[in-house]
Amino acid sequence: MQRFKPAAVLATVITLVAIFGLLSVGAMLPREHVVSRSIDIAAPQADVYAVIEDVDHLHDWLADLSPLDRMPDDQGQRVYQGLQATEPVQITVKEEDGSSRLIAEFVLESNSRGATWTLELDSTELGTSVSLTEEGFIQAPPVRLYWTMTDGHEASLDAVLLSLKQHIEG
Repeated sequence: MQRFKPAAVLATVITLVAIFGLLSVGAMLPREHVVSRSIDIAAPQADVYAVIEDVDHLHDWLADLSPLDRMPDDQGQRVYQGLQATEPVQITVKEEDGSSRLIAEFVLESNSRGATWTLELDSTELGTSVSLTEEGFIQAPPVRLYWTMTDGHEASLDAVLLSLKQHIEG
């Protein structure tokens, strides 16, 4: 008969308590979040808007997005499907005014997370100020904890805006 070693049992108990603690903290974090970031781009507002409204070529400047397939419109709203990293995503353009505002909804097929992005453009002396607001949700408590601890929401939007800037400015 094999006996359990006290040190191994203690290590297992400590590991389980730590995992349970992290899951509990993640479960206490809100499912929804709202984050806003902005960036200045040295290009006219019309040029910047042309890039963001061209969802067919979103993958040209969003690194983890595959080329998208245009699906039938849903109640007059443009709908696209593709992959974000390795997970199927549906993107629906909810609202667009043709010059300064576009709202798009991103939902992963697993419904594990999703967001509505509101992009607002304002002309400035140096070009265009782009504001991106994400109203999103994350289902899984461990993922919520990770994104909170790593400033994931802010870092993600900063990366999106920087990618847009680099794509436009060259």
